Amino acid sequence: MTPSCAVDPPAVPANPCVPTNQGGGLLSNQLLTEGHRATVDFGKRDYPAGTPGQIVGITYFATTRNEFDARFQAHEDYEPAIPDVTVYLEGLGPDGQPNTADDVILNQYVTDHWQHPNAAQQPPQSCAVTDSNGAPITTLNPDVGPNCLETPITGEQTKDGAFDGGYAFADYCPTANGAFNTATGLCGDGSDPGDHPLVAGTYITHVVMPKDTTDSRACNPANTSGYKNVSSVKGAIPGDGAGCLYRPVKEEDVNVDLGNQFTPAIPPPPCAGDDHVIDQSTLVQRSVYYGVAGAHARCATSDWWS
Repeated sequence: MTPSCAVDPPAVPANPCVPTNQGGGLLSNQLLTEGHRATVDFGKRDYPAGTPGQIVGITYFATTRNEFDARFQAHEDYEPAIPDVTVYLEGLGPDGQPNTADDVILNQYVTDHWQHPNAAQQPPQSCAVTDSNGAPITTLNPDVGPNCLETPITGEQTKDGAFDGGYAFADYCPTANGAFNTATGLCGDGSDPGDHPLVAGTYITHVVMPKDTTDSRACNPANTSGYKNVSSVKGAIPGDGAGCLYRPVKEEDVNVDLGNQFTPAIPPPPCAGDDHVIDQSTLVQRSVYYGVAGAHARCATSDWWS
């Protein structure tokens, strides 16, 4: 579903409505004041027939893990999200397989970070400060309205916003228009990805590991099992390197023995990371991989395809 203000032409009523330019048009933020009441009228409309909608996700700092199958791990409310991380939308090459040298980059997204609404944003998001009759208060400190300062007189406000770590792909570079150019932000033929709405198909979402340029430690350990913290370089798609700030979770990373495990009605997509042999010494006996000689998986790196 897409918010009424995010379509062209807007759905009725078109005015007034809250812009949804941040965060892929997925949400709005609200300032609440104790003792006050706010009414927000909102609605949804179906995507046009035959269109897939957006591919959305979140990058976050995982702290607990109860699921043996990494595909079923979900973000917990208390786990902080990671903003400003590059995520590639990739397509399968001629071999039809993910995580191979002929995969192509179709688009990229830098994960969202929260911003306090203010008049300097595009579009501007200053807050209207009015009296009980709805008339603007002109004798107020001039910094309050343009900066949406959280003072009692600001009252209730509903603004466009985004949450840390979120990403959303609604468009891409079709094969006929050439792969996405990470330097220019355009497709190979110079067209803008925004001119090409996403179509149903098979895609890979690939989180590019943030790195510390002052850290010379290798991101991937030296081993013979094939395990890697991050994918290797494959064609135009980066990988390996040094100074990785995080290590993606893997099958062996179960660290709690509490909580329910659910089987989702719609199974999550298969993983597309580097195949590796699971380290048996790190497993507990409850693990579905425990004692299975040669057990291997692909969910250790930050790639998914669907």
